[in-house]
Amino acid sequence: DDAAVTFIKYSDFQCPGCAMLAPSLKGLFEEFPDDVRVVYRDFPLLTNPGHELAGLAAQAVHAAALQGGDWALQEVLFTTQAEWGGLTEAEFERWVADQASTLGMDGAQLTADLQSDALAEQVSQSFAEGIEIGIPGTPFLLINGQIYSGPMDFASLRQIAQLIILGARQY
Repeated sequence: DDAAVTFIKYSDFQCPGCAMLAPSLKGLFEEFPDDVRVVYRDFPLLTNPGHELAGLAAQAVHAAALQGGDWALQEVLFTTQAEWGGLTEAEFERWVADQASTLGMDGAQLTADLQSDALAEQVSQSFAEGIEIGIPGTPFLLINGQIYSGPMDFASLRQIAQLIILGARQY
């Protein structure tokens, strides 16, 4: 709760830039576990062509969270976008259930939870809130509450994190 650096990432699972940013943020958290916090916020681009499965993917991650597997499933979704991006909804549901099982979750339970109206509403609400607050697209990154639109590679974000962490020790 008292991390020196908080990265808030608004993201869509069918966004290539979001997939490129995910390992950078994970690496920063792993390198600076006491000083870096990463917050993920859904912003599935539900109305954009090419993002037809973004909402369902977000629902799948929320369903995985019920079993404690949300971060693991996020990583799989981002690293395998090309594999599942062209599937139909039914094919995606089977595919994501298989992935959940591979990750040690109950795939059948994930499928059942995926059908939840509450999860679908949560994802729709995330999209509506993102539009309402003016999120222009994905990935959208805030660093300690400030909009960041610079380079999003690991090295650049690492330098920013190090400077902020160092700043916390200044007097």
